[in-house]
Amino acid sequence: MDMDPRLLDAARCGNQIKIIELEDSESNIIYGTTPQGNTALHVAARFGYYFMVSDIIRRHPSLVLKTNLKGETSIHLAARAGHEDVVSAFIITVGDSIQISRITDNHGNTPLHAAVKNKHYSIVKAIAEKDQDSLVLLNDDGESVLSIAIDLISTDLAAKIINLNTSTLEYRGHDGQTPLHRAVIRQDIGN
Repeated sequence: MDMDPRLLDAARCGNQIKIIELEDSESNIIYGTTPQGNTALHVAARFGYYFMVSDIIRRHPSLVLKTNLKGETSIHLAARAGHEDVVSAFIITVGDSIQISRITDNHGNTPLHAAVKNKHYSIVKAIAEKDQDSLVLLNDDGESVLSIAIDLISTDLAAKIINLNTSTLEYRGHDGQTPLHRAVIRQDIGN
């Protein structure tokens, strides 16, 4: 079902009252999607509307797992955009019922991968505190969050990831390289 333009405008602007009014008049309106497959929850998460996200999750928990055409949940969008409070809203509201750290998009990226690619350590830490083993998950390209940090030549982020879970050093990508191999290669390229 296509998203009602009024709902899209309300989600983009953070107008939570308007969303509630629209839902009162049309109960299924919240389930509409944009041409990219985004729900109102995706839009609110992308723009960082904490209270709106919390309210939508509370009233429509099924939307948490709804994916867009790229296979991304709203958690992926919040993590990529660096909205720590919104990611925390997902962690708190969803609790242990869903392992948000393990949800993957069409390329095998978790919300942790999205956060690392954009150097959002606070989000990596928030998610990893809930599930440290998620730090070793590989995407479809064989990349762990640590290998991505190394590829970005973000030594501070890489060190923090190692401190969260030292076993991240042991995992090998599809190419057989450990994060240490990648770091050495990146150092050679950088010089």
